[in-house]
Amino acid sequence: MMIKKFLARYAFVLTLLLPQCAHGANTVWNTGDKNTAISIGSWAGQSSLYAEQSSSAGNFRSVRATNPISSGLKYAEITPVYCSASNLQGIANSSQVLTNYLGSSSNSIGVKKDGTVLGVSSNGITGMNCGVPLGIALDMTHSKVWFTADNGSHWNGSTTSTQNPATNTGGLAIPTGNMYLGWTGEYASSVVDGAILNVGNFGPFAYTIPSGFSGWDASGTTLTNTNSTGTLVANGSGPYGGNSGTSSSITLSGGNLTATTSKSSNYQTTVGDWNAFAKSTGKWYYEVNFTSLATNPSGPGGSLVGVAGLLLNRTLPGGANDYLGADVFGFGIATSNNNNWFYQDTTTGNTPCTWNASTTPYVGFAVDMGAALMWCTADGSNWKPSGSPSAGTGGRSLSTNTTLYGIVPGISMEGSASATSSATVNFGASAFHFTLPTGFCDWDNLSCAATGATFSLPMMGMGK
Repeated sequence: MMIKKFLARYAFVLTLLLPQCAHGANTVWNTGDKNTAISIGSWAGQSSLYAEQSSSAGNFRSVRATNPISSGLKYAEITPVYCSASNLQGIANSSQVLTNYLGSSSNSIGVKKDGTVLGVSSNGITGMNCGVPLGIALDMTHSKVWFTADNGSHWNGSTTSTQNPATNTGGLAIPTGNMYLGWTGEYASSVVDGAILNVGNFGPFAYTIPSGFSGWDASGTTLTNTNSTGTLVANGSGPYGGNSGTSSSITLSGGNLTATTSKSSNYQTTVGDWNAFAKSTGKWYYEVNFTSLATNPSGPGGSLVGVAGLLLNRTLPGGANDYLGADVFGFGIATSNNNNWFYQDTTTGNTPCTWNASTTPYVGFAVDMGAALMWCTADGSNWKPSGSPSAGTGGRSLSTNTTLYGIVPGISMEGSASATSSATVNFGASAFHFTLPTGFCDWDNLSCAATGATFSLPMMGMGK
């Protein structure tokens, strides 16, 4: 009773003593603090972490996140995706006008997708591009900010000898007032602008947090890859739940190794269990047996085989089809009508494997994480797009956006009103149809013990 009376009497004083940055709710894009052309949606199963501009073409439109910071040393990341003409991420105070871009006034600082910094004099941000996370280290104690797009090798476009948040070296002067995370889109023609917000409350950061700094929301726990036998992931069972598992219109069977869909005019995707066997190093191989494929598919071509990064979204925003290669967090090779490799909803070459459900139903897929290369084969001897995984020649380059947190195998299929598409994956639990490439291991790692296959990643506590 005495404690209750004390709290009731001094609640206001205690509130003043608490730092303003110790907010209770997760930091998300603010639906009440944005231009009307900006829409807010979910990413990887978490609400309000994705912002998009898909209207008001040719005009800059902005949004602020919730939970501004007034003190302390905080770190966050914003990743631009589906980039059109301009896409800026950065910081802003409450006075920044949302009908203009970050860096258009002294109330904000913005970093364009090409690394150009607006609103303050600075070198360009080394390595910045569409799909590359922008690390933001905000020091409210010294009123400075640092940006990185290459895991701290460079801050504000310079080496750590002249720009380093951990040692308070260099830094860009920030606007006055409390600081919000912010983003600006422009939208050009049919290409949307989008951005993913990561403040440490929904998943691992791409980069190492500078010493002395903490995540904008959370310090994080650890999610460990068990390097065990894997299966396809049931809907909502990915590491983030929600959209991070299999598409809802795919049915899994056969010990979650067979995927079937009759969904037409919309691709459905299923991926391997990230918690069990995502790979960040080593040389890996898996196979897919397509037992049936619907005819006359739309989009990139009936079915795709490839790899998926941790942040691949199962229900893609911006009207994009749900297939491997539709965004920067997956890569797929398609068969049927287009026969192309796909990445970020764009074809990247036309030297595909060609398979069908009757005469050549098997597809082998090899990935060399060290060389960041991948190959596919439909006959066990001819590897596409060129060369050979055994010799380490040719191959298709993997994007660092896809491999940031390790990758898992994936397949995408489209059914029809009168036919289903079905495929069974083999990660190594049974004999392969083709010969395992020399120096490669089955994805289940049953045939050999690849060094460095087990790894841990920071997993930020959800709901903090």
